Amino acid sequence: METVPVIATRRLFLYRERAEAFYGECLRALLIGGRTGLLLLVIVCSACSVNPYSDESSSREPASSASGEDARDSGATASRDSATGSERGQGGSASARERDVLTRVAQVAQKQAGVRYRFGGHTPKGFDCSGLVFYSYALAGVTVPRTSEAQLRASRELELAEAVPGDLVFFSSPDKISHVGIYLGDGQFIHAPSTGKRVVVNELEQPYYQRHLVGVGRLDVEQQDDAAAATPLR
Repeated sequence: METVPVIATRRLFLYRERAEAFYGECLRALLIGGRTGLLLLVIVCSACSVNPYSDESSSREPASSASGEDARDSGATASRDSATGSERGQGGSASARERDVLTRVAQVAQKQAGVRYRFGGHTPKGFDCSGLVFYSYALAGVTVPRTSEAQLRASRELELAEAVPGDLVFFSSPDKISHVGIYLGDGQFIHAPSTGKRVVVNELEQPYYQRHLVGVGRLDVEQQDDAAAATPLR
């Protein structure tokens, strides 16, 4: 299937959200007026001039400008970062531990196929979309945010080609995160669609889901509760 440029779409969504907040603060400053309003406007403009999604490396000073002590600290930090990267997998690749946990997430989710949709539900008595994610990760020993928007913010962005079973796929309609599903591999995902429907497996290549796919993400599964993970799948 054709790869969807989901990272660009996700960043565009977050930029738009930031812009809306910026214009709201500007309007508030203008309504306040006077010196207080002008000061607030300057603060807002300064805060929004920094791109929070840019590459951190672009803002770092060259190593040659650092003192000997700073260079040693930087080297130690780089070593720690490298070790963390090895544990979690480089870039979008999943480490062995991540794959184990995410595979369990996918297995739990697949066992819920056929469960009816229930707004606010997060148990086999009924699920909404983020409730299915919350439950599946919980049985894999990982506590995650409860809403689809919070799950998006907590996830590490991926290209669809980098996703493994257990990763998340996010959808928007039209200007907010409105839906989330659990990727199963081979272009398939499982989700709790909407009222009157049941947990089901669908194809991402279906036109509707292609149009609304806004991001693919991987939640941090390193902090796994081994006791919860040992619970039999149900």
